[in-house]
Amino acid sequence: MSGFPFIEVSGDYYDIGFQIGSRFKKQFKKALSFNFKALKNSSKDIDYFIDLSSKDLVFTKKYFPHLINEIKGMADGSGVDSDLLWLLNDEDILLDSVTKCTTIVSRRNDNIFLYHNEDFYSDFIDNMYVFKVNLNNKIKILGLNYAGLILGSSTSLNSFGLIQCINSVYHNSFKRGIPKNIISRAVMESKSLNEAVRIISNKNSGSGYNHVLVKDNKIFDVESIGSDSKVFDIRSSSYLHTNHYLYSKFDKDAENIPSSVSRYDNALSLLKYSMPLDHGKIISVLSSHDGSGTICRHRSRKLPESTIASIIVDSNNLKLYLSKGYRCRSRIYDGYSM
Repeated sequence: MSGFPFIEVSGDYYDIGFQIGSRFKKQFKKALSFNFKALKNSSKDIDYFIDLSSKDLVFTKKYFPHLINEIKGMADGSGVDSDLLWLLNDEDILLDSVTKCTTIVSRRNDNIFLYHNEDFYSDFIDNMYVFKVNLNNKIKILGLNYAGLILGSSTSLNSFGLIQCINSVYHNSFKRGIPKNIISRAVMESKSLNEAVRIISNKNSGSGYNHVLVKDNKIFDVESIGSDSKVFDIRSSSYLHTNHYLYSKFDKDAENIPSSVSRYDNALSLLKYSMPLDHGKIISVLSSHDGSGTICRHRSRKLPESTIASIIVDSNNLKLYLSKGYRCRSRIYDGYSM
């Protein structure tokens, strides 16, 4: 298979969380250990950050109490402290800006294909898994996920035909509210693009991702800063996003991420040069190491982040294709069906 472990579970929110936590105990503990290293240089102790994240828990309990049960199941199954696991999922408290991920969406032959380079710290390449969930016999969700985080932390699709792919973006208007990982998880139960947009646009969100959404031969891109969001209805034959805001209003107050801008510019130039696009040309773009904005990213002393997963989604057939590691070296993609 793709090199990523696969788990198929069914039940209610607590049940699926418990089964996933039980299967990936070691990976959950590794995720906690890695992320909490960032706190060692802080003048605050762990209780300060737990108290901070508890304020976000209040908002989440109001709007998504069922997802709190899912995280409780994850904690009980993995044997980790539930407060610490909640803090891990309240990601912005722990992690500095990580310039991760490049996403391309392409319309071809009355179909939409999504291509995604999943970039993160190289140490996490063995801390991801593929999941297939049957939730209360009402909805199925399939995707790639980070151990320790609630479902929806990378690329996912559901049995209603919705596809979601997230990109990290960073804005200076961060506030206490519903964590972005909870929002992306909630989106994965949406029956329509409009329902997904309503969830992302919740004014009580603390921060936001960029959400590339595909359903019914339509593409939406939703940039969120938590308190506000911008919806792009994509009508073009292809679309590209990295880790900075494209909406000028948000970009003015966003963190400056030169590597994302250079990666975007490089990919956009290659896409324009490669027109008309086909599967091979898009793979070539995502495998590029040209220029300062390298798209397929390899670990180095200066760059702890790298491309740890290569993803393709066929929207008509609801199929997920995955390969572990650098896109430039990915020759075989294993397929997963809804």
